[in-house]
Amino acid sequence: MPPKKTKSKSKIRCKKCNTVINPAEVPPNKTWTMTSPMPSKDGSITITIMATFTCPQCHSTVRATLKKIKGSDIDIGKPKKATLLEIVSSVKEKTPLTEIAQQLSMSPQSVQKAIEILIKRGELQGKIENGEYIP
Repeated sequence: MPPKKTKSKSKIRCKKCNTVINPAEVPPNKTWTMTSPMPSKDGSITITIMATFTCPQCHSTVRATLKKIKGSDIDIGKPKKATLLEIVSSVKEKTPLTEIAQQLSMSPQSVQKAIEILIKRGELQGKIENGEYIP
């Protein structure tokens, strides 16, 4: 579901010389995001995209809000561990670790280490032999 509201500033003013800076014309020096620590009453969170610009007139640095995104269903994705457990538990026969690694966008060595740890903890049944996971 897309975010509920998106606010965008069209013009930014320099605090020293009061020059109008248009974000579409002047590229930002740096951008970063800030997330509100507490959701609002309706459960939505606010993500603020901040940026710094250099004033073309007096060359001072201006910090401004580029955009505010407000929504309750902003998808941050599933943790890698949950995704790995889901993929590995659906495997019914010998599967190469490279195939599992491709699905997770990880290296086969990282997948092997993660599976070995999960087997050691008892969260996963099976074994690894010759670069293949055997359920």
